[in-house]
Amino acid sequence: MRYRALYITLFTVCLLSVTSITVFGESFLQPPASSFLQPKAVSGLGSGSNVPLSTGTCFTSTLSLGITNSQVLKLQKVLNSSSDTVITQSGIGSKGRESSYFGGLTRQAVIRFQNKYKSEILTPSGLLTGNGIVGPATRKKLNTLCTGTSGNDAPVLSAVTPKTVRVGSTLQIPLKATDANGDRLIYSVTMLPSRAKFDQITKTFIWSPDNTQVGKRTLKFSVTDGRDTTTQSVDITVLSGTLVTILNPQAPLSSAIVSNEPLSVSCVPSKTGATTGDTITWSASVTGGSGEYAYTWSGTDNVSGTSDIVTKIYQTSGVKTASVKVSSSGQSLSSQCSSVTVGAKASGSVDIKINNQDAITVVSGDTANLSWTSSGAVSCFASDSWNGTEPTAGSANLGTLTYSGAYTLTCRDANGVTSTDTANVTVISSSSFGATCGVSRTSASVGDGITWSTQAFGGPSSLYSYQWSGVESLSGSNQTISKTYTTIGMKSATVSITSGSQSIAVDCPTISIQQGQLVLDAPPPPGSFSITSSGNLGGDISPRGVSAVTAGSGKTFTITTNSGYILTDVTVDGASVGNQATYTFNNVTANHTIFVTFTPVVATSPLVATYDSQGLKTLTYRGVTLVDTAADSQEKFFVDGYSIQHASGAVDQVAGTAPTAFNSATNELTLTYSWGKVVTQYVINGDKLTLINKIINQSSTDTIKGISLVPLTIRFPSVPTNVTGNPASVFFNMGSPSISEIKYSSGAAAFVNEDVDNPLNFGLWNIYYYGNTDPTRFTLWVSSLPYRFPNAWPTINRPINPGGTDTYTVSVRFGQPGVSPISLASDIVSRYAASHPFRLSWPDRRPISFMTLSSYNLKTPTNPRAWLVDSQSGTTIDVTTPSGLAAFKQGLLALADSSIAIAKDMNAQGMILWDMEGTEYPPLAYMGDPRELARLAPELNYNNAIDEFFQKWKDAGLKIGLTVRASELVYSNGIPVNQVWPQDEAATLISKIQYAKQRWGVSIIYIDSTDFYDGPAIKKVADAFPEMLLIPENDVTDHHAFSAGYDDVRNNNIGPTDFTYAIYPQAFNIIYPAGVASEHKSELINAVRKGNILMFTGWWNAPENAVDKSIYQQALGIVPQNRFIAAAIGAWKGFGNFISNVTSVVIEALSTI
Repeated sequence: MRYRALYITLFTVCLLSVTSITVFGESFLQPPASSFLQPKAVSGLGSGSNVPLSTGTCFTSTLSLGITNSQVLKLQKVLNSSSDTVITQSGIGSKGRESSYFGGLTRQAVIRFQNKYKSEILTPSGLLTGNGIVGPATRKKLNTLCTGTSGNDAPVLSAVTPKTVRVGSTLQIPLKATDANGDRLIYSVTMLPSRAKFDQITKTFIWSPDNTQVGKRTLKFSVTDGRDTTTQSVDITVLSGTLVTILNPQAPLSSAIVSNEPLSVSCVPSKTGATTGDTITWSASVTGGSGEYAYTWSGTDNVSGTSDIVTKIYQTSGVKTASVKVSSSGQSLSSQCSSVTVGAKASGSVDIKINNQDAITVVSGDTANLSWTSSGAVSCFASDSWNGTEPTAGSANLGTLTYSGAYTLTCRDANGVTSTDTANVTVISSSSFGATCGVSRTSASVGDGITWSTQAFGGPSSLYSYQWSGVESLSGSNQTISKTYTTIGMKSATVSITSGSQSIAVDCPTISIQQGQLVLDAPPPPGSFSITSSGNLGGDISPRGVSAVTAGSGKTFTITTNSGYILTDVTVDGASVGNQATYTFNNVTANHTIFVTFTPVVATSPLVATYDSQGLKTLTYRGVTLVDTAADSQEKFFVDGYSIQHASGAVDQVAGTAPTAFNSATNELTLTYSWGKVVTQYVINGDKLTLINKIINQSSTDTIKGISLVPLTIRFPSVPTNVTGNPASVFFNMGSPSISEIKYSSGAAAFVNEDVDNPLNFGLWNIYYYGNTDPTRFTLWVSSLPYRFPNAWPTINRPINPGGTDTYTVSVRFGQPGVSPISLASDIVSRYAASHPFRLSWPDRRPISFMTLSSYNLKTPTNPRAWLVDSQSGTTIDVTTPSGLAAFKQGLLALADSSIAIAKDMNAQGMILWDMEGTEYPPLAYMGDPRELARLAPELNYNNAIDEFFQKWKDAGLKIGLTVRASELVYSNGIPVNQVWPQDEAATLISKIQYAKQRWGVSIIYIDSTDFYDGPAIKKVADAFPEMLLIPENDVTDHHAFSAGYDDVRNNNIGPTDFTYAIYPQAFNIIYPAGVASEHKSELINAVRKGNILMFTGWWNAPENAVDKSIYQQALGIVPQNRFIAAAIGAWKGFGNFISNVTSVVIEALSTI
């Protein structure tokens, strides 16, 4: 909904093309793949600043696909600082929306970065192109770009001391911070326990623990100015529920004061061994007392301080000590910390390389060489994967490598001070070297251009060479090759790929070349005739095409039939000769044709499966093969990965290969792991295949945090007609029931999570490994791993404790062509609707006035938000002078009067005011924060101008609304420079709406966004304001239980989707015709009959308003058919008695509107 400025111009010059609307409009239809490949950040959002990051070494570890950490966030900022390496132009990962997740878009940006700095990163290693992995050479270049100063001072968070609270009491911790740049600060708390909340308005952490929470835990309090974040960890100890003193028994629980408990103090250094110049942090831990503590530090080398943490840089060697004295409510106690031994800084250094690199990856069986140098060293010794005394410089052949390892060399100088360096090698099995192969089309005609492509991965080198071979003399040595075929038939291709000393060959999917113009390589020689052979799909005839046959000689043709088909006829020169497997032309004296016909075999049961030792082998529906793991082993069941949390707290994220076994009696596939088993049972019932996936944790100590299964990969006979995007994906659990719909040439399918109350990351994806180019091939993902799909919601949290079991039951339901896939899952739809009932109550379905008052493309220095500009006459209001402000208020109230008259004529229920804060700062024009009105548009507060504006609407009996966003503004020198997404979207929205409700009495809220809001966030807002009409900009099915959707007709969206209607027949949207109502009149009439609401131009009487009025007249002047139109439409002008129920609605014809 980003066309306000354009329509103001339309008002004044009365001319604006639809094309210009599209150019200047903001698109909010983001491809699903981009949301999937760059998921929402697990931790904070990034900055949109182009300036370098903070001083120091930013990157210290290898970064690759799937990793989530703070260095990825820094990486994305560096990549987005250059137009050559921008991750994406919109959505998560774009400038200002950087995340800490390394997804596919980040990998592609890294490749562009590596290629951009090829001479520094790739050439020294002999590489021609980047691989998307941030290794030592890439890190080195990145660190040269991120080192420097950001020009921004990080906010300073006031120290929060350790706290103690007793069960039955309430702990309140107000956060305070300062910012040297005067930026607006946003506070947050991570690891929030149950029964706790963080008040975004008062910036106060509030917790009333219960008896299950007794003990000590650590929370993290953070503050950000949108560019830098400061975080502080705070220990909180919960005592059992006794000895609570309530100062006022009538006061709420927050008045409880914790009693004075015995004081306990301890302290520790950050490390017990160091060298001169190192920084040592001394930390105190306190329990008891009143929860408020005073600290006094002392120690060697003048250690001092008055907070719970002090730091010291020691410039001399020796044993260093420190102690702390803590006072609280009359108690005082001292504690002596452990000592730190500080040695002299090494005068020398050591550098060890493996194959002249800091780290390498090789195939098992390959060899490698170590080499090292040192300076100032008198002796060296080896450790980790090798051992013994080594010279201060030298080399060593490691021989044949079969396992990964670290080769550490420690060298000692004349003073006994040591220096250490390590070289790492990762050894992969030869099977880790692989490749995928695809073809641009699955069928084509003779003469069409076909593209074959391959994507290699693994191997001893990232430098690959290619060699292609195939029918009709296919050849080439590039990663991608093109071919035009001259004969019909099935065409195949094979690519051989070499990486270092290893080579593999990969067979590509076959392509069917259909009947086209058949071409002879050369005319038949004199005395020869041609025989043309061809056939339909389902088999082959050999030789196929045009064959030259010498007069008087013969030619034999052999016919082969594919699995799932039968040969039904052979015709020679148009006459049937039966279904014989061979045919011979004898004594040829003329040209001939031969054509073979194959017919699919329809099984007795519509859905047929076969199995082998690795589970499902083939799956056929009504004679069409959808799964054939013998033809493509990558279609077999596999575990993509899992996350294990050990008793120590360490978490491993592991790939999921494992031995398999199949029980043919029960159709159960078992994968065995060190921690337990994954058991999948295949059950076929009619047109439905059910997969019952049991994850059994047999460990006595470890917890399975999540697991990702790929139980099924299907190759449809044609590209699905209802799937778009690259890569294409269908419904990754965006809150509503997990039903992925597919329509293809010979059928339909619904992929379903059978358990509607236990969500999974679930859906179909056209690419589960990079390089897949087959648009008919889709992989079913079933996952409880948050890091696989971080922005899926509801949030997945299904840990499997030691000895526990969880079951993921999914199914595939098939139907014949023309069947709606959602109808195949009607039972799931009914169960979901029962679990998530429709509860939106908004019976008034009259139209709504769309109001906008400002424009950033007409602003002037004296009217920076371009209020009430008449561009035709050049007249503008000066809002910088008292007389101008008075004129502004007068004009604003006059506009209210004229707009109310238009609304009354349209029989509107009310209006929504867009961007009341003004649009002064593109591209941050859309602020959505009425709390900031005094800062962003102070003239609206002049003499209560905006208050009187809204009051006029209310006095006229009309509802009022406005727009808000969940983002928080970031200021620099008093000017908004960025918007950041808060940790708690719902709390931010509630704060803004509550302000607008209390000040003006708004009842309609448009929630503006270019991103999807989590369903739970919108639900929390609806719970807080059940009397309001909420309109989230992006239409998600789950929202419709408690809010209306929004549609812009220019984007061909008119009303809720069929999927939404199937779940919530009562659902409705707010539809903005946006200048194209006449072109979509019949659709809009039908939409209004279903209960949808139109929005019209309200600040001037646009010509289209007459069209909108006629749409309502035609829609409501008849009895609506079939669809529930909602409850009462309210006090429509001239409207008689309105009677409505689910089965029939009777509406009297309207005389006027």
